[in-house]
Amino acid sequence: LQQLYAALIAPIEMFLEDNVELLIVPHLELFEVPWAALIDANGRYLIERHVIRVTPSLRVARQAADCLVKCDEHSGHVVVVGNPLPIRAPFRSLPYAAKEAKTVQGLLEIAKIEVLQKHVYLPDSNRKATKACVIESLRGAKWAHLACHADIDSDSLVFAIPAGANGDSKESPDLSMHEVQGNEQGEGVRLCHGATVVLSACNTAKGAIKAEGVVGLSRSFLLANASATVVSLWFVDDGSTAALMELMYKYLVDGLTVPQSLRLAMLCLAHLPVPEKPHDVSGGLLKTWKRPMHWAAFLVVGATTRLLPNTPKGNTAAAAGCAATLTIPSSGGEGVDDGGGTEVETEG
Repeated sequence: LQQLYAALIAPIEMFLEDNVELLIVPHLELFEVPWAALIDANGRYLIERHVIRVTPSLRVARQAADCLVKCDEHSGHVVVVGNPLPIRAPFRSLPYAAKEAKTVQGLLEIAKIEVLQKHVYLPDSNRKATKACVIESLRGAKWAHLACHADIDSDSLVFAIPAGANGDSKESPDLSMHEVQGNEQGEGVRLCHGATVVLSACNTAKGAIKAEGVVGLSRSFLLANASATVVSLWFVDDGSTAALMELMYKYLVDGLTVPQSLRLAMLCLAHLPVPEKPHDVSGGLLKTWKRPMHWAAFLVVGATTRLLPNTPKGNTAAAAGCAATLTIPSSGGEGVDDGGGTEVETEG
């Protein structure tokens, strides 16, 4: 992590003022870098100094921002999924994912955000999180929180097996990236313009790395009208992920943006100073989750979105309105706008 910082960030850190938001456009294998956990020469994580976003290209970032402009804040609904059951082998139940979903639902309701029961899928509810039901709910959604398994081999989310299905069924219960984005034969999942999708599952930032970026679940939701996704780089722990998400939502309902909220949640788990008193989560288990493996997997891909519209925090340093664009060529060639190098943009 220190070597990556020295190679990728140190050469340009003189241009980066503290607390500005970084928009990072990685190149090839750099899509697998946990940017938040890069360590500078003073032993500080990059997330201590900056709010961070990632995008496959500046073109995708612009498209995500344009999609956000089209968003009608009074349209769309919320979808919450936690620990779909029953699921296929070898996947097992995720008890903390169920608690996470219930916590998210509760925090949204406290913030006076309407959460319709027909779009909430929990193990103890009558509505099971089958692929068909979740797709139906996702269409037209403005916010989705999906706490479940993901299958890295098929770039899909693992949902509940439908009642009456047998092992001979050719229909997969999983939601694939192709089913999300759609094709010439199907409409796919069409979210509300400017939607945010939180994929609280393992490896949801992964996929085939191509010149235009990672082609996987995150990209598929961006193609389905989302402006931002929250995704993970590796196999994440059920308990620490639930704690991270609870913290993130507590900042979201306070009016912060998604990148700002994720940053503060990460700092809480890392036991580092934060601008305000950190929330205690899960009975003081935060000490066991200090290592980056428990908090640095997640990143925001796309535009800067927020849960509550029109609630800018004037006292947040990340809302300082400065902007600059820096292009860092990779060793393989010149930096270009759409993935030929590693580009870093700082935004307020």
